[in-house]
Amino acid sequence: MDKFELLHMLESAFDDAHTIRSVDLLFDNKCQLEDCRRAINIFNNKRWGEVKDSDLLFTEGVVYRLSDKAFSYYVASYLRWFVQDYANADVMVDCVLSMLTPPFSNGEVRLSWVEKRINYWSISQNNAIAKVLDYLADKQGCYLSSQALDVFWEQYLTK
Repeated sequence: MDKFELLHMLESAFDDAHTIRSVDLLFDNKCQLEDCRRAINIFNNKRWGEVKDSDLLFTEGVVYRLSDKAFSYYVASYLRWFVQDYANADVMVDCVLSMLTPPFSNGEVRLSWVEKRINYWSISQNNAIAKVLDYLADKQGCYLSSQALDVFWEQYLTK
């Protein structure tokens, strides 16, 4: 799959997702930290496709402040950026991909991660995420993408 087909797949998969209401944007709606204010400025009242790649740079503190629901929606913005401009995505690749890689307990994927994250995505969104991870591993040699696929996402490559 080439870059343009992949971007179209990502767009199609997340196209019908509902915009996150401001009340659902942050883990803590009363947060007054700079990262929380930046999250509101970047994401509030925007569809995932409206978020500019340049606004996502150096948002590692911001992404950790997003609620699970908001991360699950806006992850498409980050993945689009990684496909389009991997070299300039810098530390954000590591940050977001670590959030897409479930932790292990006793040699198995921690079920609480799966329940917390996966329930927000449809099968087509899971498939699109897996395809982006596969693309990043294959075309960019991204180790964290390979790890995320091995740990969890590979199951969605065939669906």
